[in-house]
Amino acid sequence: MSSILLFHPLIGWNLQNVKLKYFGDEQQFINPADWQGLSEIAIPHFMAMGVFLFALMHFLNMQNKPGNFKVFLLVFITAFMDIMAGFAIRYISVYFFYFKLLMFAAFTAGMAYLLINLALMIPIKNSSKLLE
Repeated sequence: MSSILLFHPLIGWNLQNVKLKYFGDEQQFINPADWQGLSEIAIPHFMAMGVFLFALMHFLNMQNKPGNFKVFLLVFITAFMDIMAGFAIRYISVYFFYFKLLMFAAFTAGMAYLLINLALMIPIKNSSKLLE
């Protein structure tokens, strides 16, 4: 998933990188994150996640698996909390980074589960007929 590859260079995996991203550093000429910058990231993410999860769940409803809706709800909530955690890091406490990591991991695992379920719905034709 591309989100894992993007998380490392944009935010990083340790507290020092998070402080640098959200609070800036005058010596390195890095501006701190502000309300406008966080909103410019959050609003498109809210729309994209909503549309993507709606479409994904629409396809998964064809499976009639009872657990899919619970996983969808978990993924939706963790996506929302992951996006909002950036505001919490900047304006409440830098230690919300650990919450953001937890929400990111839960979101990524839930998305992987839903996408694997979607892939398993695709019928695979007999490959031996293709070789003839």
